[in-house]
Amino acid sequence: MSVSFFSFSISANNTERSFRQRIAFSKNEISDFYKRIKSLKLCYGCVLLCTCNRTELYFSAEEKNLLTIKNEFASAKSINTQELEHFLINYTGEQAIKHLFYVASGLDSLILGENQILFQIKEAYKYAQEKKMLDFYTNTIFQAALNAAKAIKTQTPLAKTSTSLATLCVNHIMHFREKEKLTNCSVLLIGASGSTGNLILKDLLEREQIQVYATIRNQQIKEEAKNLFKIQYSQRYSYLDSCDVIISVTSNPDYTLCFNQIKENLKTNKKRFFIDLAVPADIDCAILNLEQIKLENIDDFRTIVSKNESSRINGVKQAESIIQEKLSETQKLILFHENKDLIDDFLLDNENQSASKLFYLFRNLSNAEQFKVLLELCKKYYSLKV
Repeated sequence: MSVSFFSFSISANNTERSFRQRIAFSKNEISDFYKRIKSLKLCYGCVLLCTCNRTELYFSAEEKNLLTIKNEFASAKSINTQELEHFLINYTGEQAIKHLFYVASGLDSLILGENQILFQIKEAYKYAQEKKMLDFYTNTIFQAALNAAKAIKTQTPLAKTSTSLATLCVNHIMHFREKEKLTNCSVLLIGASGSTGNLILKDLLEREQIQVYATIRNQQIKEEAKNLFKIQYSQRYSYLDSCDVIISVTSNPDYTLCFNQIKENLKTNKKRFFIDLAVPADIDCAILNLEQIKLENIDDFRTIVSKNESSRINGVKQAESIIQEKLSETQKLILFHENKDLIDDFLLDNENQSASKLFYLFRNLSNAEQFKVLLELCKKYYSLKV
């Protein structure tokens, strides 16, 4: 049995939003996919990560099952495998592990060094654990990725200069408010109980002269503030006309705001800023045909992000160094695990051998390059003793 670690990746780095919407998995769909993949015994461990910017499958399996897993991945979203392959990036072995480290650390994100992706990976990992989808490889590699991300957040400038999607969103709202010279700004926030929505809510509530109307759907919003008004999701259209900014960030497969209902409920002639941070889209883009409407989606934030990246170049270099170190440690853990029987047998066979005999034995069994590595390890051993 030869097990390898793989990753299928579809992200905003290489795929248009329209296709990312089609490949986005809801939590129920992830659960169904896990059941299917487990029943077919195609892989040993599996974690499916789905965010507004990416859908990625990380798994340990035998290479012979790779195509079948890809077919099941496509089938779960009713997508033809050939069409999927047009967008899919495949990572294998060390490259798959390294890719996960980069994703967890925010180095592969739309917003360089963002913190939100780390939380999302933790949630995906915990959910896979809950569904009993982890094996030695996926568990070890995800734990290492989370540790690498933590080290990068605490040891590099990225922790100080990183900007979350939520922060960028709120900053954009503040720019709109200033441009339109709004003394008071009313914001309708749909999806405030989600992870990104809740961060946006907390940030908005700290701003002066901002009124937030936040929808409540499946769970209550814990925040309390004099400028927060909690409304039912079903009431969302009735607040459109009075609001200056409308944000929607949910995991709904359908629109939360449809064109006809938006048109019917907008009575006052004024500029409004719609922000759609969802994948699939929450807001019908046909509203751009209406007067005085500005609409931005998650891909539109690329322009803002590029302005922030130059200040984090040094942080990236340090982060890459940490990743390389953690990657090496992870590979050693995997090698030790895969060769545990060999190591145990060797120790048992040579428990009465002297160190000198073993050293000369290794010299005779190795070529010059291999023996050079052994000597370097001896030097390192003595430098540690000193």
